[in-house]
Amino acid sequence: MQSGEILFDNDDNVSFDYKTKKLMEERSNFGAKCNLSDFDINGENPTVQFNISNEQLKGRIESTNLSNHFYSQCNINHIQKLIIANAAHLSNNKYKIGNQSEQVIKNVMNDVYLTYSNNTICDKEVINEVNRLNDKIIEQIMPLLMSNITQYFKYLEKIKNPLQVIDHSVNVNTSENHIQMEHPYLRK
Repeated sequence: MQSGEILFDNDDNVSFDYKTKKLMEERSNFGAKCNLSDFDINGENPTVQFNISNEQLKGRIESTNLSNHFYSQCNINHIQKLIIANAAHLSNNKYKIGNQSEQVIKNVMNDVYLTYSNNTICDKEVINEVNRLNDKIIEQIMPLLMSNITQYFKYLEKIKNPLQVIDHSVNVNTSENHIQMEHPYLRK
């Protein structure tokens, strides 16, 4: 399969899980998108300088080389692009979405980092670890996002139609004469 090839041409029979798995295999590389090599991770570069690692981890754990790259603005932009590409592919190019809330992405990043990160890796493995954590982020975000997109479009379809007014109630009593019985304990 070529990179950038459309994975599923209007094939509704392909499951969401299968599509997600294939997209994870075809995901773009964080290191390539941010123009990093194994030798750049210790040097002064914009990826390391412009990160929110200290802000996100303050009071929890110490910033590391991994956290500096994971919380970099370049990686956040990379995650945004992954979300947009995954939404297009999972919907067979039916839905084109824009950037998502950066605060929501940062919250998911915190959860993924604190749950799945391996801070004992050597510096040469930082880019691979960031890619692995990015995959976890996409795995968490995409099912809910796709569900929300589907619900939103169903809502739009529903409000296009006029309201269905419920008919007035109909008396279904078939007897013509209604005789009121006196209650034995109540007197006039």
